[in-house]
Amino acid sequence: MPTAEATTKYRSVAEVMRSIGAYRAEAVYPAWQESVTTGGLEMSLLHLPGKHTAAVRLLFAGGYADNDPADRPGLTEMMLRTAITASRRLTSGAMAAELDRLSAMVAADCGCDSTSVSFLTPVELLTQTATTVVEALTAPRFDADDSAIFGARLRAMHSAARRTLRHIAVATVEQQIHALASRYATPELPGDDRDGVYGAESLAAQHAAYFSSRNLRMIVAGDLDRTDAPAILARAFEGWQTAGHTAGPVLGLSSPQWSNRPFPGARQAAIALGRLVPVTDLRRAVAAEVVATMLGGWSGSRLHTSLRNEAGLTYSIDLNFAPRLSTAGSSVQFTLSSQVEAARARDAWQLIRHQLDAVCARGMSPDEVRATTNWMLRSQLLCLDTPNQVTAQHGRWARGGFPITAGRQRARILSELTAEEVSTAANDLLLPELLCAAAVGPAAGQLPGFVEAG
Repeated sequence: MPTAEATTKYRSVAEVMRSIGAYRAEAVYPAWQESVTTGGLEMSLLHLPGKHTAAVRLLFAGGYADNDPADRPGLTEMMLRTAITASRRLTSGAMAAELDRLSAMVAADCGCDSTSVSFLTPVELLTQTATTVVEALTAPRFDADDSAIFGARLRAMHSAARRTLRHIAVATVEQQIHALASRYATPELPGDDRDGVYGAESLAAQHAAYFSSRNLRMIVAGDLDRTDAPAILARAFEGWQTAGHTAGPVLGLSSPQWSNRPFPGARQAAIALGRLVPVTDLRRAVAAEVVATMLGGWSGSRLHTSLRNEAGLTYSIDLNFAPRLSTAGSSVQFTLSSQVEAARARDAWQLIRHQLDAVCARGMSPDEVRATTNWMLRSQLLCLDTPNQVTAQHGRWARGGFPITAGRQRARILSELTAEEVSTAANDLLLPELLCAAAVGPAAGQLPGFVEAG
């Protein structure tokens, strides 16, 4: 039988996080070193003694929104996504075998505004791995088997039937935010590509045109005393062509839209909302991140509590918060999404609207701010364990045009932010009339204010 002590009042996650003060202690952030090679290649270096691996993150300005040849719409996105998935590696089967031999790991993340390619390798094999990655990016060797599956992969990528309702809703919101042409309007490629317009030769040419040292910033972490990493990477990457496209910001904010995308036969409905907001400094960006996290970014958030714990309408609330480099300068973009039973979509939307209105009208309490920032600080400390996590965390902010030291500054700002600052940021970020939103599902058309998507 449980004792009286074991049956004391249940403490919510938010209550527990409010009581934790240890995470406000200063974390030890090693100092970054900035380096610019004679060829103009920018590097940010972080020495982590005792680490036997080196993590290298390549940040390329410009994604798939502005790099397509006129006669091949969608080629850049196909190139980037195919590069990520081909043979479950960054490149063809032959190069994947070479990376396996080097015990290296490669990953990539492509977006409409930027691309991130990262690789993790034993420090002693940095020269060979960097050389292989450079070749994979600029001069890929596609096998016949690789070429045969490219078209099928792109068709699957564009097929709405293969995507979740939530994915379609989030993609629709991002399309609205940036006024980008819909990449999900048709389930098939233009034509059947009998002439190889999107084949291996086109992809190889696009690789050579897209990846250039002119749009590259590099972040490196590891035990750099064990090898001359800057010199090795400079030799590997400065040989790239430098006459390629120099990308500038392409993201701009469109007019707010609330749209409904019917999905006949679905038993559930997805709701997503989001916005791109220019910020003047890192403190405003972090305050906006606190607002988004408080609304739906962790298990103690308002929407997680109201939609999941109290109303039982969904299993999860997903938040994507990302620094961006837009036409207005450094910006932050957030999207929140959830998927519910179709018959309860209206109830879910009413709860979401209630929380948006409440935050904008009444702000946040000091206890709520403290619980949210404690959770964010704890999560940030967990990202200091490995070179790969360190480069991922700092690269996230660098993609938005923020300094490489943003991670260290973010921890300090989270410890200092007041409820008044966060409440002001909430009004800048969450006013319903300034948001883009989308609903997907058979009951989505019943949501007030939503119109049929074009």
